[in-house]
Amino acid sequence: MSVIEHYKFVKNGAWDCGNSHFVLKSTSCCDKQCVEDEEICTLYVNALDLTQQVSLLRSPSEPRLACPFCRAANWDLKEVEGLSMVAAEWEWAALER
Repeated sequence: MSVIEHYKFVKNGAWDCGNSHFVLKSTSCCDKQCVEDEEICTLYVNALDLTQQVSLLRSPSEPRLACPFCRAANWDLKEVEGLSMVAAEWEWAALER
C-alpha cells in the first residue's frame, strides 16, 4: 500500500490520468526520494514543484535513463513502505499517521 495520499497529491499539482497510482520511491544509487505514477511511468522528482517530472518510458533503441538526481547509470527504484521512512520534503503528501 502506498504511503502517498492520492487526493492531497493531485490537489497539489500532480496530474491524474484517472487510474494514477502514486508510490513513494527511493533511488538505489543516492537514496533520494521521488513519487512514481506507476500508471504512466512518470517520476515526480521535486516535492515543492510537481511540474518537475521525468518519464521512465524508453524505446528499445534509446539509452537507459540515468538517475535524475545523481546521474548514475546503474540505478533502480524501491518502494518506501513505512511512514517513518518518508523524507521531510514529501511529508505533506503522505497519509496521516
